[in-house]
Amino acid sequence: MEKNNTNVKLITVLNELVKVNNDRVTHYGKAKKEIHASDIDLQDILSQFIKQSKKNLAELSSVIHNMGGNIADDTTFEGKLYRMLIDVKSVFTGKDKHAILESSDHVEKVVQKIYSKVLPEIPRDDAGTYMLVAQQKEELAAVHRLLEKYRNINKLSP
Repeated sequence: MEKNNTNVKLITVLNELVKVNNDRVTHYGKAKKEIHASDIDLQDILSQFIKQSKKNLAELSSVIHNMGGNIADDTTFEGKLYRMLIDVKSVFTGKDKHAILESSDHVEKVVQKIYSKVLPEIPRDDAGTYMLVAQQKEELAAVHRLLEKYRNINKLSP
């Protein structure tokens, strides 16, 4: 497909979503390494988050490729900065389950914010792309609600 100004803008916008999903894969991959192996339920949740982002990446990459665009292979600056701050914070507070859940909640809030910012920038006449991004946003919101419930349950337990 020939790239026009609309496609170039849409490719740029979709690449922001690629980057934020790359952030999720990086964050949750690192979090999985930091939690205790016996914490199987959290390991499973984090694996699901990684799998979800990889699915999102495949879908977004397909759309970008079909428009003739190049797919971003990096993460957001904000994601890099946040991971650096978390690394520094963990030196002082440790890498316990609560800290991982709190940092993951922050990541999911940022993801929702970026999807909310990007969605209105997708032309409504590109219904397929708009619906894809809207569906991903809703699936990510559902996962965030699951994470919040899990975090709140773990606040109550010793």
